[in-house]
Amino acid sequence: MNKFSSNIQKEARKIGLTSGERESMRLRLEGVMQEHHLSGGGPVPSPYFSFITPRSAVPALVLIIVIGGGGVSFAAEGTVPGDLLYPVKITVNESVRGRLAFSPASKAEWHATAAERRMVEVETLADRGTLTPEVRSELEANFEDHAQEVEGIVDEAEAEDPVRAADIRTRFTSTLAAHANVISRLGDGSEDNETRRESKDFAERVNERERKFARADRPVAVKTERDGSGETTVRTFAKTDMAAPAPTLSVAVDADTAVAVRLEENASTTLREAQVEFDSVRSRLNETTVSQVRDQISRVRGQIEHARDKRIGGDASRAREDGERALHDATALRTFLKAQSRSEQNVLPATISDEKDEDSRDDEGRTEDRSAELPAVQLPL
Repeated sequence: MNKFSSNIQKEARKIGLTSGERESMRLRLEGVMQEHHLSGGGPVPSPYFSFITPRSAVPALVLIIVIGGGGVSFAAEGTVPGDLLYPVKITVNESVRGRLAFSPASKAEWHATAAERRMVEVETLADRGTLTPEVRSELEANFEDHAQEVEGIVDEAEAEDPVRAADIRTRFTSTLAAHANVISRLGDGSEDNETRRESKDFAERVNERERKFARADRPVAVKTERDGSGETTVRTFAKTDMAAPAPTLSVAVDADTAVAVRLEENASTTLREAQVEFDSVRSRLNETTVSQVRDQISRVRGQIEHARDKRIGGDASRAREDGERALHDATALRTFLKAQSRSEQNVLPATISDEKDEDSRDDEGRTEDRSAELPAVQLPL
């Protein structure tokens, strides 16, 4: 027993957050607190935690972990299957975090985070050349469980909160696509045949899930209704239901505007996180790659501004499309840079190809000039 405790303490001392990880966590925490106005709320019915409100429980717990630092639970966060503390990460840390997700939206976000954690673990093992069929199968099953939870919750939340549902759907599909490519690149670069094969299989499963989740996207509309007493209510429904009987007095409001605002905010936060990761790995990159990543950051920033201009100009549908593209590209950039910070391989290529966007063709097959909207250089996604 003493030897076991000693081993845990040794493992705990080896693991800690980098400055980039701390800054990324701070940005996310600030975003959550601002979004949910976590300065008040009813008390938790517990004599031990009466000072923590239900809506602030998760950020408060994160703050305790960040400020306190250290500890077995904290040390387990950086582990992968086969590490001594990995069972703590899965059975303790993730169990607690899952129970602290109260609303459907927070549950969906937690399951999306857990699914991403499994993908990161696969990346780590692929980078080490130690991804076995047994471990891949275990991680894949856990990944699928969490991905299915996200899909189910978002589908149910579509009518109640279309803005949050659309935001989660876009972020999750972007994350899946980015990690699938990172896993493929790391697997291809491995000298272990088994790792290459298992990485390819896992990446294909992630791509399948991404395609399925993306196809499930449905346009949503919002309608405000005023009854005979003058009371106003808001209903949300799929636009395919537009043929439903019209209310006595109604004003149809496109939810694309609200979705576009949320996408712009998340794209901006994600881009800042990518900048933090870039600062942490820049010294390891050659001059060509540094220049190209800078260009990509600048172009994504331009995409966000372009989406905002479209929204302000009244073109909410186009603003939503541009916001989705900006968030997708920002997520891809952040994911590749995070992977580069963890990997000994060169995850970011020496040259980044200038690719044409298939969506930039008009109905007659001609290529539109969308240089103001699309990045001049793109990561190989």
